[in-house]
Amino acid sequence: MYSIVETAKANNLNVFQYLYTVLLYMPDYKNEPAGIEKLLPWSDFIKERCCGLIDVENQTPEHHEPLPPLASFLFSHALLGVSIAVY
Repeated sequence: MYSIVETAKANNLNVFQYLYTVLLYMPDYKNEPAGIEKLLPWSDFIKERCCGLIDVENQTPEHHEPLPPLASFLFSHALLGVSIAVY
């Protein structure tokens, strides 16, 4: 837990918001490596949602938006020359 908090701090994230977002989305993507990649502290998805204040009234398990499509994630990494292993 300590390393997760410190990594969030090193990426200039709101730690509470980061943990809240990861715990909110992880159950939906626990078996999808690309989904987990989107939950890492340096991903654009996390940076957009975890800087600043969080609206915990509206961002609930029942009302959270899905992660961006996997195809756009794979395409953007292919452009960067990053290889992704899918098991």
